[in-house]
This record gives sequence, C-alpha cells and structure tokens, in this order.
Amino acid sequence: MVFEVRKFYKHTSGEAIHIVAEVDTLMWGNCLVAEAAYQNDLLPIGKDEESAVNYIEITESEYKKLAFDED
Repeated sequence: MVFEVRKFYKHTSGEAIHIVAEVDTLMWGNCLVAEAAYQNDLLPIGKDEESAVNYIEITESEYKKLAFDED
C-alpha cells in the first residue's frame, strides 16, 4: 500500500494522519504532506510503500474522532 492524497490512515501505534497534498520541497523533495491528529502539526510523508508500513486506511469520521475527540 502507498498513501493517497485526501485519505486517512491509522498506525498500529494509534497515530492517525490525513494526507492533504503532494508537494515539491527543497528539504524533502517530492513528498506528501499530512496533518497529524495527535500532534496538531503538518508532516512530510514519503510516497513509497515503506512509508506506509503498519498503517491502515480509516474513514474521515474515525479520523475526526481521534483528532477532535468527537463521538
């Protein structure tokens, strides 16, 4: 599996991310940008299969529950 823009993922550790864009950066090159549910931060994410190890795709509502403590 590889990450896709506009999709939501959860790691086996419980961390959830939302892939928001693919960008070209000076520091990371061509990569994905994700918003992290628990860190309230934007993160550079790799586009290869190795970057997605131990992640599963989740729904937007599952992500929102983790990010915003919604019921």
